[in-house]
Amino acid sequence: MSYMKIKLARQAHAEMVRGVFRLFAGRKPTLKELEKFVASRASRDAVKAYIVANGLRKDGNGALENFTGPAGVHFHSYWELSGNGLCAAWRRQARALADSGIHVRLSGKGAWGKPDAQALAEVGHLTTTQVLPRVTIDCFPLGSEQAIATSIQRVTRPRQIVCTMMERDRIGPSAAAAANQVDWWLSCPANVEAFARSGVQVSRLKVIPVPFFPEDPAITLVGRQRNVGVPRYYHIGTLCTRKDQARLLLGFLRAFKPGQAQLRIKTAGVDAGYPDAERLRVLHLEDERVRNNGWNVNNMRAPHVEIVHAFWSEDQVIELHRWGDVYLSIAHGEGWDMPAFAAILAGNMLIYTPSGGPQSFAGEKDLLVRQTGWEVCNSFYSWERDARWITYDEEHYVEQLRVASDNLLPKEQHRDFTPFTAKSVGALMRSYVEPMLGA
Repeated sequence: MSYMKIKLARQAHAEMVRGVFRLFAGRKPTLKELEKFVASRASRDAVKAYIVANGLRKDGNGALENFTGPAGVHFHSYWELSGNGLCAAWRRQARALADSGIHVRLSGKGAWGKPDAQALAEVGHLTTTQVLPRVTIDCFPLGSEQAIATSIQRVTRPRQIVCTMMERDRIGPSAAAAANQVDWWLSCPANVEAFARSGVQVSRLKVIPVPFFPEDPAITLVGRQRNVGVPRYYHIGTLCTRKDQARLLLGFLRAFKPGQAQLRIKTAGVDAGYPDAERLRVLHLEDERVRNNGWNVNNMRAPHVEIVHAFWSEDQVIELHRWGDVYLSIAHGEGWDMPAFAAILAGNMLIYTPSGGPQSFAGEKDLLVRQTGWEVCNSFYSWERDARWITYDEEHYVEQLRVASDNLLPKEQHRDFTPFTAKSVGALMRSYVEPMLGA
């Protein structure tokens, strides 16, 4: 083995040791401990046994001491940020599993910041639960091929589940090989298809949707009366190639003339290299099709088109759902799409591409934009070089915008959301976990 490979192997093993200590001891190993385990090539179970044998404990209020408590689940995820879609999804899943009667201890990964007040209000009680962790559910975003394989190695086996979602059509060979060591909870059938396409055993793949709770603020909007005025379209998300708000905006400007409809794009971030909010405002004004519709620098503003770049409270986001008629989920790849889910929970219409998650919850009266094929994902994401996402029919998108304008739906529930309630999703997760706890 080359020096570089030996060095990388030692680094990976050292990171595994640190991960086990963070998970079960609530601290990093000392330098002496780290050198001891790396030099002996200790297994994950050996490191955990050392922690137990030496009575190490997690510090802090209500911390886990010596693994006391009933048999349960250690749910390890990013959960601390209320405004982040992945954090919100994993908080909901952890809470739904706990509400089903399974003992759940939630721990964070810390890299995305400290918990905010809203996140603590939702799941803070799960961070102090004491359980004997018979099952580990680890949640992490699917980054590069190497990152996936490394992340899998950090979770205790054999009763290991990885809970995640993906926005592309495959994972790489080394990631797939590592993936076959564990079980997977994926957010939608499209994700299961992508994993199976990559060579992961179908028996390891389960669909676990993102649940909602009875007190979800979006639900309170169902049954409201629509405010008078032109059709109102909207979108929420980071400005990026995957969601491609530039094409979303272009379709709107081609479908309508000023005064025929309104569009709001709410964002708080922009990926490197993608047009920011100011650039987006004027991006298409040289397009002849746009000029022929009457758009210019003077009318590319409220009330016709608004591009809002700001951090909003939950109340402000809910008001946007109240304002809107049609949510636009015109993405190349979606693991779930939390704002789109909230929009239809609120009784609004959805125009969507077959990008992943939205196919799971869209109703019969929502409007699907045709897929035309596949294209290689933007290299910005550092995914596999041959990973792809969907392309869609832009002319059909323009047509569907006009169809929606002529057929706005009443603000009521347009499909059966029973499979997505916290009770249903919690029961589904429990059915998979409970046999493992008794084993």
